[in-house]
Amino acid sequence: MKMFKNSTIKSKCDRCGDKIKKNDKAYCFHTDEEEVYICMPCVRDVYNEYVKFNGDGILREGQDPIEE
Repeated sequence: MKMFKNSTIKSKCDRCGDKIKKNDKAYCFHTDEEEVYICMPCVRDVYNEYVKFNGDGILREGQDPIEE
């Protein structure tokens, strides 16, 4: 895994499109081709979706994330 020591600047979240301000916390995922920026509310949403699917893509019995 490659670790970056320099901060990078992105103006919007690649998931929801909301503006990321200078002091906002956000995650940046790096690949060989691109950088993907996700704001903290989206990080929480992605985590919650992961938990609902139990981390393996199998929906827990009796739960439907679409019907909340």
